[in-house]
Amino acid sequence: MKKILLICFTFYSVILISQDKEVNSSSGATKSSESKSINGTISGKVIDENTKEVLAYTNVTLTNTENNKVIEGTITGEKGRFYFTEVPSGKYTVSISFIGYNTKDIEIELSGKNPSIKLKKILLTPSSKQIAEIEIKETKALYENKIDKIVYNPENDVNQSADDATDVLRKAPLLSVDLDGNVSLRGSKNIKFLINGKTSAFFASDAATALQMIPADQIKSVEVITSPGAKYDGEGDAGIVNIITKKKIIDGYKGTISGSFGTRVNRQSLNLMLGKGRFGLAAKGGAHYSWPRTGKTDYKRMDWDDIVDNDTIGLNTLERYGESFSQWIGFRGGLDMFYDLNAFQSITSS
Repeated sequence: MKKILLICFTFYSVILISQDKEVNSSSGATKSSESKSINGTISGKVIDENTKEVLAYTNVTLTNTENNKVIEGTITGEKGRFYFTEVPSGKYTVSISFIGYNTKDIEIELSGKNPSIKLKKILLTPSSKQIAEIEIKETKALYENKIDKIVYNPENDVNQSADDATDVLRKAPLLSVDLDGNVSLRGSKNIKFLINGKTSAFFASDAATALQMIPADQIKSVEVITSPGAKYDGEGDAGIVNIITKKKIIDGYKGTISGSFGTRVNRQSLNLMLGKGRFGLAAKGGAHYSWPRTGKTDYKRMDWDDIVDNDTIGLNTLERYGESFSQWIGFRGGLDMFYDLNAFQSITSS
């Protein structure tokens, strides 16, 4: 009987111990389940390492380190901050990337003891391949048709190889230039030239020489106005050519000497143009003269008078001899000056 009681007591103790272990095991599983169900938060602020300025609209991704799966993604706000909420406990990689900067990866772990992680200031380093500046320019068309004019933009002409304004005008629409540099508009040379919308004393004396004074690389555009309005005082029967320069003031000088010789008449001319700041001067002069000439005259005239009644014949003779000497010479000249008071007013004298 005692043996039976001892066996029963031992079996009952084993059952109690086994039940206690099962309870403890179940309790441990509950705690583990509670640990994995923790939802934490991750926050941070992204800043430029060099300028210390916040970086708005930066890409931030959260990746599970164990399975390399992207859990969530967001961008920083205007103050450079980002937030991840309700993140299960575990190990994660926070990746921060932005155009022109090196990507930064931060390893973190959320747990029951550390459910909230604040990364505070995250410094991004600018990439060495970052482009410092991108400049976008609008390219104008080579020719522009407007209501009252046609515009030629030599800056956009890839085939342009000109030395001065004369060469540029050769490619302008409706204009033609002869070998002497004289410009005509649709066959007429009665053209009014303007520089940046204003008249210039340079063109008053010799337009061909004045055009040679303007370098081609300083010309921004050429406006050919075929129907001048009232603001142009109706000058230039053929039209107006307005040369727009990159520099508002043309500095420099230009001088030409020309001459012609012949068996009877000789002609020489001098043109000088000077521009400095707001002041301009144009001078011209010329002379024409003939070679000395001598001449002789020999004149003889004979008249016969018939007298029928007296049966006689009358003879009248006229003879004239002479010598001559001639030579002539002439001069011409002019002087034009102007001074620009401002962009719209100037003083001219001629």
